[in-house]
Amino acid sequence: MSNILSQAKLFFEACETGKGWDGCKAYCHPGATFTAQAGVLAETDTVEGYSEWMKRGLRLSQMATMS
Repeated sequence: MSNILSQAKLFFEACETGKGWDGCKAYCHPGATFTAQAGVLAETDTVEGYSEWMKRGLRLSQMATMS
């Protein structure tokens, strides 16, 4: 597997499992931009912001399933 693909998979796993920016920043340039078509993310313009948004969302989801 190419190094770039393995790094992308590591980033994806960190982001999608709620590791936040601390877990994702090793795989990104500082200030890396982010865009989405979803209205809820309209003001999120960096990968750092998105990774933190995912972290919060996953925590809320976990809390809701514990209730």
